[in-house]
Amino acid sequence: MYKFIETWDLWHYFNNASTFIQTRKIHTEYPVMAILPISIPRLFTTDFATYILYYYAFTFLCVLATSWLIHKEGKHPWLYILMVALLFPLSFGVFDIFVGLFFFLSLFYINKNVIVGSLSYLFAISIKLYPLVILPIFLLLSIKKRTIVTYVLAGIIGVGIVFSDTNFTSFHKDRTAQPESLYMNVLYLKGERPEVIYSHNAMALKDVYTPLYFTIGLLTLGVLRGLLTPSFFQRMYYPLMGFILANGVFSPQYLLWIAPLLPFVKKRIQVLVISATLLTTLYLGYYSQTVHFEAPYYLFLFLRNILLFISLVV
Repeated sequence: MYKFIETWDLWHYFNNASTFIQTRKIHTEYPVMAILPISIPRLFTTDFATYILYYYAFTFLCVLATSWLIHKEGKHPWLYILMVALLFPLSFGVFDIFVGLFFFLSLFYINKNVIVGSLSYLFAISIKLYPLVILPIFLLLSIKKRTIVTYVLAGIIGVGIVFSDTNFTSFHKDRTAQPESLYMNVLYLKGERPEVIYSHNAMALKDVYTPLYFTIGLLTLGVLRGLLTPSFFQRMYYPLMGFILANGVFSPQYLLWIAPLLPFVKKRIQVLVISATLLTTLYLGYYSQTVHFEAPYYLFLFLRNILLFISLVV
């Protein structure tokens, strides 16, 4: 049955969840609270095939909940649902949708209940690092609205939780850039074709690290674009996209991070992101050829990153 759906990450989750349930020890490369979404379906079964079904059902509920929150904010969730559907089955074989739910929940509650919102923000950071990138936005907002300082405190606590986790820090400290990264686009234009190896549970470029100036530059660009944008939800899009493009590690599911924000951004950004998602779907069908720079498959990936970069600056 599960030969036809995404199972690599799910098998990894199943084993980590089994270890946690049996020994209470956490052995994952993710922040510590990531053990929760991967363990919940495992509580109800010891069979991997059944675990997949439960995990899919759990993820589907998260999609419904996020869609409902988008609707409550006055937007139709169809673009969010479309993006999730375009990346299926990958989107249901990772826990990024779960993180996206709590990240969006933190934004949803910012003017309703800052305590619930701040706790949601802290929880999201403790599952996956990326929500931390909007901390400068919260810092600026807290100057005008003092209650938002709770979000800033949640972000600071989140930093402590994530970077005190030795599993997380030891796994990521030596990670090299991936073929899917924007930085690889730069190397490609320069005529460089680094050796591709399997490392850290993914395909990676051997001995190639994203330069600090490249990372800081894109992060700064994303934050500045966010600070200069009056629309609250669109303001959050730019730092996230800056982080995705600045990162040497760019797994395809990272696009799910921006999916809940898609109904709130400008139409031209929506078109760019959906087009980039379609290109991601295309290259995933020829993944091995793509990450080894074979034409025309790598061009799908190359164009995907260019479209995402344009969405950051328009």
